[in-house]
Amino acid sequence: MLSRAQLVGLGLPRASVERLSVGWARLARGIYLVGADVGQRPWPALVWAGLLLGGHGARAAGLTAAALDGLAGPEEDLTGRRTGASQPVHILVPGRHIGPHEGFVFTRERPELRLPSAAREPARTRIEDTTLDLCAAGDEESVLTWLTRACQRRLTTPERLRRRAQARPTLRHRPLLLDILEDVASGATSHLEYRALHDVFRPHGLPEVEMQHRIGHRVADAVILRYRVVIEFDGRVGHVAEGAFRDLRRDNAHLLEGWVTLRFGWADVTGDPCGVARQIAQLLSALGWPEVMTRCPRCPPEWAVR
Repeated sequence: MLSRAQLVGLGLPRASVERLSVGWARLARGIYLVGADVGQRPWPALVWAGLLLGGHGARAAGLTAAALDGLAGPEEDLTGRRTGASQPVHILVPGRHIGPHEGFVFTRERPELRLPSAAREPARTRIEDTTLDLCAAGDEESVLTWLTRACQRRLTTPERLRRRAQARPTLRHRPLLLDILEDVASGATSHLEYRALHDVFRPHGLPEVEMQHRIGHRVADAVILRYRVVIEFDGRVGHVAEGAFRDLRRDNAHLLEGWVTLRFGWADVTGDPCGVARQIAQLLSALGWPEVMTRCPRCPPEWAVR
């Protein structure tokens, strides 16, 4: 990647730059990709082009920084869903205005709002600030998506995210974000597990549950230790075909070791959390739980629960 300004700064006459650049791929005004076909616009090269356009101190941010760090893909939007087309390259620029360029979004960066970039190339915001920026730019559902994804992929930790959120008092969705991080810190590693904590276990007075509990060499999504109950949550993908047989083997192994497994899918937890809670309560009662499930405001009134 080369810019006209770099070449002129090294002493090359502008006329020579214009003559040489005829065979180079032009990614933006005055920005060239050398050694590629003229029509090529590979995504990594576009990121470098944005940094060259931004000048000294520029760094990738938002979805662009997320893609560089493995938090998102170049074609994912603020909800974390694939769109089929690369998102514009988002570049933060300190203290100056950059005019519009097709395929790029330049934002003037507020001083000291984010941590300095680590010594990585291409330059980008740190993963904690990247995650918080995505949370602030999306809706409440997106907050959950980005927080759980960042921690599940071990790109950062709930504690690091909490510290950065506390240092950014004007952050959008900040109270919700801090609340979600508490559950992520307690072991909820996915969107579905967070929903189970908030919509199934807590509102219905079920016994304390431990998330991501190790049983031998396997890790269960949730367990109720006193009654040796395993509760697995099957997300939208990963539990069909070969994955389904793997789940059956896990359930059989748990049963042989004295654990009873209940397994619920995405539609169960999100569409009928009260029904899920009732099934768990019925199993616990059969195993000797002396309490009665609490009826939350969404439970049918005819259910004989307190």
